[in-house]
Amino acid sequence: MMDKDFNYSKLPYGWTLCYLSECSRKEECLRYQVCLSVTLTKSQCVLPAVLRKGKCPYFHPIRKIQVAVGFKGIFADVKERDHAEMRKRIANYLGRGGTYYRYRNGEKPLTPKQQEWIRQLFLRYGYTKELMFDRYETVYDVKD
Repeated sequence: MMDKDFNYSKLPYGWTLCYLSECSRKEECLRYQVCLSVTLTKSQCVLPAVLRKGKCPYFHPIRKIQVAVGFKGIFADVKERDHAEMRKRIANYLGRGGTYYRYRNGEKPLTPKQQEWIRQLFLRYGYTKELMFDRYETVYDVKD
């Protein structure tokens, strides 16, 4: 079941929703559960015809992930000689220009996969201290 305080503004614009009350997996599908208590406009919807095939290709399990919000402090113990190259590699991975700064400043959360990539980068440079991002949040996983 969905949390009562779920923040619907965190859903990606145009995220596919499902109103199929006859679906056997509706209780465990995030797309259906979101529809029970939200009014969104300009969203894509699952149509009943998908159930004719037996298995819904849009099924999205309800699961939570821990995202990291911001990483201004991760370079505190990085040696000056490594700082520029490591920052460049992270920017290339996350997206150059403003995208890097949106992640760094906490405007875009880092997925567990992105956090692990950054941790591995620090390990490759010899930094073994546990890497802590600015803060963490538990959110619903809406990635397809």
